[in-house]
Amino acid sequence: MIDGIDGSGKGTAANAVAEWMRKKGKKVFDVVAYEKEHGTLPELADFKSFHLLVVAEPTHSLIGKAIREELIHRNGRSYSPETIAQAFSMDRLILYTKVILPALARGIDVVQERGVSTSICYQPLQSKSLTVQSVAKREGNALALRHTPDILLIMSLSADDALRRLRGRTSKRDNSMYEKLAFLTKANRRFQSRQFQNFFAKRGSRVVVVNAGVPIAKMKRAAIELWEKYME
Repeated sequence: MIDGIDGSGKGTAANAVAEWMRKKGKKVFDVVAYEKEHGTLPELADFKSFHLLVVAEPTHSLIGKAIREELIHRNGRSYSPETIAQAFSMDRLILYTKVILPALARGIDVVQERGVSTSICYQPLQSKSLTVQSVAKREGNALALRHTPDILLIMSLSADDALRRLRGRTSKRDNSMYEKLAFLTKANRRFQSRQFQNFFAKRGSRVVVVNAGVPIAKMKRAAIELWEKYME
């Protein structure tokens, strides 16, 4: 699982691992690309012969599409933090039930951009009623926390640099309500905190922080080296 604030290079790191696996002759199934083409999540029959899945949260179909295009999109409409938290949890429940857990049961590796770690970081920042404990208990989150990632890779980048990257994008513009300097600063501090990292370390994840402020080639290499070290 690769996480960090918006603009920190999560997708770049995930794609680097996927491309590395392809070069080694492994079959990689891009769940995001499948969703964008078919408008839904794949079935086990679609990916059961593959070696690696690349997934992202929120998903690009079903509830995840509503999250991306309506709930967190800066469109002038407002939804409560509790509603958004529940939507993320339900999207995660479907993704794990339909895709991630069946893949893991067959020995297929998964590289995931964002996940329950994002909810644990972001949602308590949005409302006092959303404590870490209450977020963790939501059904989809609780399921994901019973299957915490072998590695939680946290991309470390200053909020200022992340915002500059976001503003410089031409092809991927999310226009998310999270893409504000004040929020990015708070979220970045939380991702880097010992308390946040220990939350996952105590559940069995190896938490690794990667400097995302280096040249892209070096950042990609770091992600690949971590994959080789711990996953192969």
